[in-house]
Amino acid sequence: MMEGFIAKLSNISNRDLVNEGAQEFCLKLNTKSNRKKLVRALYGVSRNRLDLLPFHARLVRTLSPILPDIPTDLFTLLKKEFIYHLRKKDQNNLETKVKNIRFIGELCKFEMCEKSDALWCLRVLLEQFTHHNIEIACSLVECCGRYLFRSTDTHLKTNHLLDQMMRKKAVHNLDTRQITMVENATIIVILQIVLLMLRKSDLHCTSILGNC
Repeated sequence: MMEGFIAKLSNISNRDLVNEGAQEFCLKLNTKSNRKKLVRALYGVSRNRLDLLPFHARLVRTLSPILPDIPTDLFTLLKKEFIYHLRKKDQNNLETKVKNIRFIGELCKFEMCEKSDALWCLRVLLEQFTHHNIEIACSLVECCGRYLFRSTDTHLKTNHLLDQMMRKKAVHNLDTRQITMVENATIIVILQIVLLMLRKSDLHCTSILGNC
């Protein structure tokens, strides 16, 4: 049964299927051994299926109140992999590295890891802002930058790191593709916030006019 459940993970692509999967696992498959198998299966998602990461993170979030070991064990594996690639400093397996950091970003948005962990990842990537680390940092910002920027407890630190990223773009010898990547990642975060503020302002003005 567990093998069949794992096989279905690649088809979990909306909220209803996530809820159905969580219910099935809790009612029929919840053993220590199966929890470890589930963590390994989620961790081993194909690097070509980045589209599944938000739904896998949602599944972890749904299971977490009953099975808190699942998010803890999954994040532990992801962080170990992140540190491994950071220390190895090779220029191979970029897709695997991007999958790793985007999964961390998705877990962060679903509050399945600390926001400080995501900021730490971004900070150490900026400290070694060359080669693959540039794209990995941009992937993290694209994934959860807006969430971190909007959160009151991480806004200042996120803003500082985004400023630092733009400064490094200016002083490092980046190619055109890397420059565009950095600019898009940072501008998207800030622009989305500005647009949200403008919409709120328009709604407020409409409400005032409607009461006149």
